[in-house]
Amino acid sequence: MFDWDVYRLAIEAFFHGGNPYQVGEGFMRFYNPPWTIFIMAPFTLARGYAMLVLAIVSTMILAIIGRRWGLKPLGVILLVTSAFNYQTIMAGNAEAIAWLGLFLPPGLGIFFFLIKPQSTIGMVAFLLYRRWQTAGVVGVVRLLAVPVLLTLGALALWGLPPIVPCPCNRSLFPYSLLLGIPALLIAMRQQRPRWAAFSGPFLTPYVAYHGYLPVLFAFRGVGLLLVWVLTWIPIALYGITF
Repeated sequence: MFDWDVYRLAIEAFFHGGNPYQVGEGFMRFYNPPWTIFIMAPFTLARGYAMLVLAIVSTMILAIIGRRWGLKPLGVILLVTSAFNYQTIMAGNAEAIAWLGLFLPPGLGIFFFLIKPQSTIGMVAFLLYRRWQTAGVVGVVRLLAVPVLLTLGALALWGLPPIVPCPCNRSLFPYSLLLGIPALLIAMRQQRPRWAAFSGPFLTPYVAYHGYLPVLFAFRGVGLLLVWVLTWIPIALYGITF
């Protein structure tokens, strides 16, 4: 079963009046916030080609992000051919879809970031910090109010999904905090969203290998090439799982 199969089953369950948090088996469950169903539902229109369409869209998103954040053509190629994007495509995951939040106003963007909080939590913290700077605590509460209410409503209606430990967890937590926290502080103090993106996977106790995708956003030139090579090594040597 691929990640896309879990999304598809959750979408089908929801639109047929079922519980999306009861689909799947083992650790392959739908754990995402409820609005993920609506974000991913358009891909079901492609039916048997859904994973292909998702792969194309994900790659396009990464290419646009790369150009937006100043990568040269070679850098964009490295980004979209990275081991992380490869795993995202092979699993039919929403990793890159979450980063559509970069192109939307914060009130909408936060919904996209929160579909993959294990890799975008640094960017969410950065958004909240910027909102606090401009609108204070009230602004932060307003930004979070709808996502929190929708999540609580989903939990009240469907309950928690079965929590099964995932063997694909590649988190280095809590040691990774030694890297994630300084990177996030730099991002906040110097207003560098790329470093906020970088910090995310190092701030969470759970992240799959492809969840380290935003780490690449922070690098340029030779540094990006070196990281690109390093991230392919575990797959080449050990066939590391998703």
